[in-house]
Amino acid sequence: MRILVTIASVVSLILCLGAMAFLAVGKNQIAFAFLIIGLVIMIINMFFSRRINKPR
Repeated sequence: MRILVTIASVVSLILCLGAMAFLAVGKNQIAFAFLIIGLVIMIINMFFSRRINKPR
């Protein structure tokens, strides 16, 4: 489960960096879609990582 959280973190980081690249080129709608998808993955990832790291 921990490896899935790591993979999701990397994917969301790549999507957000891709969004910045598309913003620099001027393709705003693609950048906005990448940013929304990256942020949704980050929010889901926070809940999963909180469940994994919960003290017992």
